[in-house]
Amino acid sequence: MKKILSLILLLSVLLSSLSFSALADSDQIPMDEVPAELQALFEAEMAEALKNARSRAPESNGANFIDRASFNGYVGSKADGYLTVDYTISDSMVTVGETVSFEVLLDSFNPPIVYIVGGVIMDENFESTGEIATKSYETASSPHSKGWSYTPKKAGYFNFVFVAMDNLGCMVAVTTNTVQVSEEGDTPVFRNIAIDGTLGATLTLDATEITAGETITAECHFTCETDPVVYAAGWTLYDADHNTLDTLEFSDVCYAVEGETLTFSYTPTQAGEALFLVVATDGEGNQIVINSPHIPVAASASTRIPGDVNDDGRVDMRDALALLKKLADWDVTINESNSDVNGDGAVNMRDALTLLKHLADWDVTLK
Repeated sequence: MKKILSLILLLSVLLSSLSFSALADSDQIPMDEVPAELQALFEAEMAEALKNARSRAPESNGANFIDRASFNGYVGSKADGYLTVDYTISDSMVTVGETVSFEVLLDSFNPPIVYIVGGVIMDENFESTGEIATKSYETASSPHSKGWSYTPKKAGYFNFVFVAMDNLGCMVAVTTNTVQVSEEGDTPVFRNIAIDGTLGATLTLDATEITAGETITAECHFTCETDPVVYAAGWTLYDADHNTLDTLEFSDVCYAVEGETLTFSYTPTQAGEALFLVVATDGEGNQIVINSPHIPVAASASTRIPGDVNDDGRVDMRDALALLKKLADWDVTINESNSDVNGDGAVNMRDALTLLKHLADWDVTLK
């Protein structure tokens, strides 16, 4: 009886989650119902987003990289008074036709919260060519989550712009990192630079996503006026909750007055997100810190994890929710192989029930 009650509780939680998500999509409002001060903030943030994006253009020597010295990764948070906006963006370098997702989590002691989302679309010279469709919303829920996506049709750049205001007038503005869009067939790579005094470093990755068992290489080129350069670098593999799964560390001294290029390769053996970070100090005491974005590491066929529906390397309630959404015809992506937990060659409600039983500590085996 205890196990049956546990299963009923799990089902009720999941159904509540599905209901909340459905309600969260029904709060769009006309722009003329948005407070004038929030509209003004959005227009100013759009202009600032375009201005900042242009400043990241390739340098006059033709070097094929974007100056991402201010790049803050994929996760950010901003606050004003009691209003907080946590946000994520799924990628920073894609090819034409690939979709990039932008998600926010709003929290305030003083709802309702009114918010606007849009974005700037640019060509390869960082000139504006259009805007991501602007939408405005209001929610009485707090915390409140919402997500959007954009699929570029041409090479160039774009970013998302978001503003929000709560019932006390606290306002937050967010512009995501600029996303680079390459032509289809091009292999996107990530490049970042960091400079402190006369110490400089350029970081390059040879991939933006890999599969467990594949090798990714970070190449770091140092320049300085006073040797030696002492550095510590490393790869870290995280799960979906940012718990550390694996690390690979490097530390040494190099001589970079005439330039020095070092490579750091890593082969993850399980799914997750990989991050590369290097800290370096030269003979004058100048110091730089430079990092990669989070690199998605997909599970390989040989590392199948039964029940890991969302491919994050873990089996938990997120997987049950993802499977139920998929079976309810929601637009979600699942790992079909991992979702067939009863081994009958099909993905259906029998698999969802088996997974829920497993999560409720029933004596069932995921196949």
